Amino acid sequence: MRVLALGLLVLLACGRINFDEPANPSDGNSGLCNHPSYSQVVLADGPLGYWRLQESGTTTAVDSSGNGFAGMYSGSYTQHLAGPLVGTVDYAVGFDGATSQVRIPWMMLTGNAARTMEGWISTTTGNGNPVSWGTHGTSQLSQIAFWSGGLGFTECCSGDGNGWTVPFMTVSSADGNWHHVAVTYDGVTILVYVDGVQYAPTGDPANLPLLTGASDLVFGSETDGSDWYTGKLSEVSIYSTALSAARILAHYQARSGSGC
Repeated sequence: MRVLALGLLVLLACGRINFDEPANPSDGNSGLCNHPSYSQVVLADGPLGYWRLQESGTTTAVDSSGNGFAGMYSGSYTQHLAGPLVGTVDYAVGFDGATSQVRIPWMMLTGNAARTMEGWISTTTGNGNPVSWGTHGTSQLSQIAFWSGGLGFTECCSGDGNGWTVPFMTVSSADGNWHHVAVTYDGVTILVYVDGVQYAPTGDPANLPLLTGASDLVFGSETDGSDWYTGKLSEVSIYSTALSAARILAHYQARSGSGC
């Protein structure tokens, strides 16, 4: 016992044991996680659907939420392209702007239901709809869309002359780089975020509340096969709540998370 006590005193004196230092979350002895992976952060917020688009050599798009919303690839798409996440193996899907889609049996988040839509997008075209659902009619679509270099959410078509009736940002994200894009709607207000930053709307939200129709969920075009998207897409998730600005920022910052 004297030898053991002497050994502990030596370790303390040398600074090898510090009772004030928090446990290392990576050593398996702590429930804390200082560097959660992107997927861990997404799943912590309970997505209704989560399509990482990591597939290769298959026509099935896996839903990682556990809720069973698997989709089907069609057209001329390219799988296993380099994805947006940093410090980990991550992939994306390329869409050709003419034929390629992922179509998912959906029929969810209709009417004026709260929602969040998010994903990682890389394009240089400034047109097309990376994510879309609803029926084409007055205020019956729910889309992340590019339009003339702008980016936002559309609920087309209002009959106001141009059909774009909800917040559209003048900022262009069609620069070929990866951008985290998110749109939230709490039943009253639509907010648009790019790379964790909320941008002021520039559209006409006069047709709120939303009247989103029931349909499939489509990546790569509008649900009727128009407004095709040219570019890459990865890590798409949809929630039945409007995530807070803090959570949107946390998702963006998790791009370089190493996991726990």
